[in-house]
Amino acid sequence: MDLPSLPASMQDFIPYLASQSKVAEALEPYKDYEGKLRETFAQHRDSPVLNDHHINTVPLFAGHEQMIKVRARDLDHETHEERDKYLLPLSAGDRKLNGSSAMVGSIKEFRSNFNLFSESSLVDLDWNNIVAAGSSVFTSLLPVGAPHNKNPTTMRNLLPLLM
Repeated sequence: MDLPSLPASMQDFIPYLASQSKVAEALEPYKDYEGKLRETFAQHRDSPVLNDHHINTVPLFAGHEQMIKVRARDLDHETHEERDKYLLPLSAGDRKLNGSSAMVGSIKEFRSNFNLFSESSLVDLDWNNIVAAGSSVFTSLLPVGAPHNKNPTTMRNLLPLLM
């Protein structure tokens, strides 16, 4: 079973995406790839392409962390149709600045956030054959700015607002 070709490998996904002006269009080949991969997993479990256990994972902490930037909406130039796609408008103070970091800058910062998110309940866990996913990971990847990054208590108070 052949998978669709990609414009860049998963190793180079972050630099590729950072170089593209239209994110939605840039992601299309990756969505097609994932769809075919899911089909293969569901219908051809013995396919050799499934032997790679990291086949569709993007290495976030492999030297490209600083390339993941916020691409803020340009509210002054959006049409009403574009604005109507968003149900929960953010106040100007809650918006991330265009070009600011969209994720934490290091695995150390991620681990600190993850331990805070999980109340350190998983610190002594043997992580062999365990995958963390969903909001626990996504929330821990988000950079925490002032005034919430002063100390663990102010960061802990922010967590319910993020979820």
